[in-house]
Amino acid sequence: MTSLRRTVLFATLLFATLQGWSTSSLADQPVQPSPTSPGTVVLSGHEDYAPFMWRNDNKISGMAITAMQEVFRRLGLKTESRYVGPWKRVLKELEEGNIDVLVAAYLTDDRKEYADFTSVPISADPTSVFVYKGREFPFSRWDDLIGKRFVEIYGESQGQEFDRWRLANAQVRYVTRRIESFKLLESDRADALVTSYYTGTNAVARLGYKGLIVPLPTPVTMVYLYAAISKKSPYASLLPQINQQLKAMHDDGTLARMIEDAQLDYDHNFLDNINQRANRGTQQ
Repeated sequence: MTSLRRTVLFATLLFATLQGWSTSSLADQPVQPSPTSPGTVVLSGHEDYAPFMWRNDNKISGMAITAMQEVFRRLGLKTESRYVGPWKRVLKELEEGNIDVLVAAYLTDDRKEYADFTSVPISADPTSVFVYKGREFPFSRWDDLIGKRFVEIYGESQGQEFDRWRLANAQVRYVTRRIESFKLLESDRADALVTSYYTGTNAVARLGYKGLIVPLPTPVTMVYLYAAISKKSPYASLLPQINQQLKAMHDDGTLARMIEDAQLDYDHNFLDNINQRANRGTQQ
């Protein structure tokens, strides 16, 4: 078992224990009828959040997409994975009901106004401080970040409690794409980027910053990714069944295996294809 899978599995099991999940509590919920004239469930997600979500041409790939495709397959429904734009646009499309399910997101009060979240998480997701190599600083508690210049992608959250703390104690500059945040770190116009450890390390490799942008050793938070269903979706009534299926997939190890498979797919297929296209471009 890889360290990635061990960390995520342990954290998710701990969450399950603290929340008091039980098969009976979910199984006892009444099965709701499917929406009238069911069609295709539209799924979407973050364009740059591997191994959970990433853009693959005009669709989103990744572990969270695979997990929700399997959930709806078990419920007898077809799905469509759709790329709709940067993260802030994805949230807006969910709010307006143009997509049915955002496959993975942190639970925040503002998002709960327009979406219902699963009670079972897709995965644990530790966050880290990423800095430019040579500009590391001591970090063991949040107060060590006071006064730092942060860069953040529009619409992203690093956990509601930390979001509030950072807004009160640090400067934050917002950008649209991951590459923009890395360029600000490189040019010393930002001190720190806080993001998912897994997503950050994947983006560092994909964008050519391996060994140049590094995570500090102490995690910032341990947060959880949940699926979010638009309140305007005709499938919102299926939330109890969705929770049942996610619980079963957690218990039998399916979700943990999906994370490993998605990371391998990202490493050996998606990144390899990008590198091959780049090599062809330099040879022309």
